[in-house]
Amino acid sequence: MNIRKLASGNYQIRETRNGKQYSVTIDHKPKKYEAAQLIEDEVDRKNRPEMITVGDAMQRYIDIKENVIAPSTIRGYTHYIQRYPDKFKDKDLYALSLEDIQALVNHFAYMYSGKYVHNLYGLLSASLRLFRPELNIDSITLPKIVRRPAYVPVDDDVKKLLAVIEGTEYEIPIALAAFGMRRSEICALTIDDLHDGYIVVNKTLVENKEGKWILNRTNNKSEERKVYIPKSLENKIREKGYIFEYTPSSFTRGMRKLLKEAGMPHFTPHKLRHYYASISHALGVPDVYIMQTGGWKTDHVMKSVYRHALSDKIEEMDAPILSHFESLTK
Repeated sequence: MNIRKLASGNYQIRETRNGKQYSVTIDHKPKKYEAAQLIEDEVDRKNRPEMITVGDAMQRYIDIKENVIAPSTIRGYTHYIQRYPDKFKDKDLYALSLEDIQALVNHFAYMYSGKYVHNLYGLLSASLRLFRPELNIDSITLPKIVRRPAYVPVDDDVKKLLAVIEGTEYEIPIALAAFGMRRSEICALTIDDLHDGYIVVNKTLVENKEGKWILNRTNNKSEERKVYIPKSLENKIREKGYIFEYTPSSFTRGMRKLLKEAGMPHFTPHKLRHYYASISHALGVPDVYIMQTGGWKTDHVMKSVYRHALSDKIEEMDAPILSHFESLTK
């Protein structure tokens, strides 16, 4: 390292590294440690990648991932990025500190639920891992997610619902939802997907980032699955000639209206997946079969979210246990 006084009275610090010269000029004679730090800062500055803002990084992440993740996820990311403050999005990505990130999380936690904060932060953390992998964000503290017990329709609910929807446009899709199918899968079905005793699920109807409904097909044959249905339901579908010709959002709105008119508790089509998994588990169906039919890739979500004890089955399930303990006291 070389330090020399210039004719102007300023001091120039110079150092050559790997054949490249770095130079800093200041208005006073630096101490050795100060000169070393100034050179280090200059090396970092000159070798830093192109200027990119936090907002640019998140948008680039979305663009890069567009063809490899679900359109609904891309649409969600596009929505999330709009929730970030402009002041934060305009920050230099390479000047972003852990303190900046924690302050943002605190700001979000004041405004939104814990689950939504996790979703918002997920976009930022994924972008940072791609563009600033050296930044250790493991120390960032997120708010806890408070999970409310999900309402699970019981047999009486489903029986009443099936009676209410008989003969309507929602009879077939709601029955399919009770067999564990997602609304996006049901809305993508055609009559060609119906076979003798089962339906092949290989596509979904989802919104893209422009808000248009598009078919998202399964490219891998191994990801297709069969959902077996009763012959009576199969006959109704064949007689009708189609399954459901509306969007997932229309499905939800229509079901909400039917439940309200029938004076029943409100629950979404997705809650019928809860019912399918719960009743299957209560009836002793192996988890591996429930996973296969319902399209769960792992049992984590199914066990933590879908394995509910149905209120109308608790007494029935407990009966053998009660009987056993009664026999011990005799």
